[in-house]
Amino acid sequence: MEGLSIKGRNYLGYEIQIDNDSSDEQIIDFLQNHVVKNFELFKNSILTIKLDSKRETGAIINYLKSHNLNISAIFANSEKIENNIEVPLLNEVIKHPNSVVFKGNLRSGQTLESDDNLIIMGNVNRDAYIYAKKNIFVLGTLEGVPHAGFQSNKDTFVFAFELNSPQIRISDLLAKAPDKIKNGSKKEPEVAFVENSQIIVLDYKEWLNYKME
Repeated sequence: MEGLSIKGRNYLGYEIQIDNDSSDEQIIDFLQNHVVKNFELFKNSILTIKLDSKRETGAIINYLKSHNLNISAIFANSEKIENNIEVPLLNEVIKHPNSVVFKGNLRSGQTLESDDNLIIMGNVNRDAYIYAKKNIFVLGTLEGVPHAGFQSNKDTFVFAFELNSPQIRISDLLAKAPDKIKNGSKKEPEVAFVENSQIIVLDYKEWLNYKME
């Protein structure tokens, strides 16, 4: 269907591309025929949406959620996106002038460092280490070790589409992974941040609500 497409990103799952001319009905029909009917292909993949311009995204995201498919983030060419669902809108982060952006997967044994925000558009494998003076954003699965605010900045956080790190460091604090098993059937963005001198990990939606209290 013209104006609607799905592109595979070897470092970032699948991106659903939506232009401004497609109606909600056309989008839902496209998702039904190309995504929902191929549920086995997409169920364990990271899914993102790319928009050309201003659009209300709630109906699209809710439709996919009703079929057990979750959108991890939204990328948009316009800064004015009517998004009434708590899904990260990541354009402002990626456009930050001093951020280091790495596109690809970070392999075991590799290290990456930033004097500002660090944005990794891919996966960070186990035994890879990432450091940032400010925030860390992993637009993929994080299984390595992140260290945000590594020069004593506790007002920083670690964001990941899927957070499976054995340990998380923020400033001079350390948190080890809780004793839980993630089966990979649910892709929910998570945020690790500091509160009362402890590192707390919350789902992205819970973190938003927590910070607004």
